[in-house]
Amino acid sequence: MFAGIDPRVMRVVGAIVGCAKREPPGPEMIAKIAEWPVGHDLEPTGLPDLDTLHRMQNDPDILELHRAELLSKMKAPQARTMSKNGGGNATDTGETYKPRMISARFVGESVRAGVHPLMAEHLAAAEARLAGELAALLADVTEGPVLRERGITSTSAADLKAWLGIKQQHTGWREGKEQGYHRYGCAIDVNRDKNAWVAVRSGNKVGGEGTATSIGTAQFDLQGLEVIDRAGLFMIKRRAELQPENTGMRDRAGDTGAAVKRFATASKAVADYFALVFAPNDELLQWGPKAGEQDCPLPTNLTLLPGETAIANVERVIRDVHGGGWPLAARAMVAKIKADLFPLARDSAKGTITKNPRETKNPTKGFMDLDARLASALTETGRLHWGGCEFGGDQSGDLMHFDAGRVPALGSG
Repeated sequence: MFAGIDPRVMRVVGAIVGCAKREPPGPEMIAKIAEWPVGHDLEPTGLPDLDTLHRMQNDPDILELHRAELLSKMKAPQARTMSKNGGGNATDTGETYKPRMISARFVGESVRAGVHPLMAEHLAAAEARLAGELAALLADVTEGPVLRERGITSTSAADLKAWLGIKQQHTGWREGKEQGYHRYGCAIDVNRDKNAWVAVRSGNKVGGEGTATSIGTAQFDLQGLEVIDRAGLFMIKRRAELQPENTGMRDRAGDTGAAVKRFATASKAVADYFALVFAPNDELLQWGPKAGEQDCPLPTNLTLLPGETAIANVERVIRDVHGGGWPLAARAMVAKIKADLFPLARDSAKGTITKNPRETKNPTKGFMDLDARLASALTETGRLHWGGCEFGGDQSGDLMHFDAGRVPALGSG
């Protein structure tokens, strides 16, 4: 079956098999891969979007849609993906897909600008699963009373929304060549203001969406990750577990739910860390015009706890968590926590990450509020991909994002 295929092509096939831990691709896919020009670097480490190849293996139609795009990526590995979230044609703004969008609701909240009909099917499948899970909990003798105390009494859209903590309208179609699968209506952002972009880590390498765009942004990512690590070490005595994965299509139940819980552990440590010094709130943080040029900038809409209260809080952690042994004294640690707010907030800026952001997300409540049950339903039953860790080391860290991993034909749906 493999006779006559260029060895470099076979290394691509080997990379798919090695990363996805599945049987080799079928003859049709291998034959089509063999048609690619071979004057390119096809080493696995040169492949910018291996996850797309996983998806191709499961849907032959995607192979043709992405063929030219993948070739351009192989020629220019520094352009790791054609956009933040991958997929489609690198110059397409998605405008031609706009008429195909339909109104959609998901777990009690509308989707801004709608989605493609195929995406609506993914969302409906996930919501049906979630409704079934909630019904089972309501019938449980232990969980049912707890839910009813929260005012959750049925599987209505409103109760699903409350149960899963949905706080704002979802984001669907967006125009622009940098909008990834959003421009085809095949992506959704959940609780956009509460789920940040964060750096991820493969061994000692820091990655994520920002690191693929500029050295400056990569430095901001590194500084933000240092704060997350410091919060974890101080509050729970371990660094954050923010590893990306190349899992491709879902083939192991529970993967995404477990990954969300890993990220949530780090997020809670961050929230607890800042609560030692600040009075947390749910607002987007507002900053002065040159916050990035100050030694310890503080937002204009966040209140510091009284100094002695903050010191007492920190002393308690040093005593109870570290047995009195921590490199910094309590007063110095309070100053460190104050100084840590801006680097992490800047790395999760609302909009483009810059040196002097005016508005950012608010890490005093952590950097993620995504429900693991929601993520599991969207990925396992809805067959979507989570931006938090499923796009590899260069593009993961988009905690709000789920996409279908495919660009539907214009006439489909």
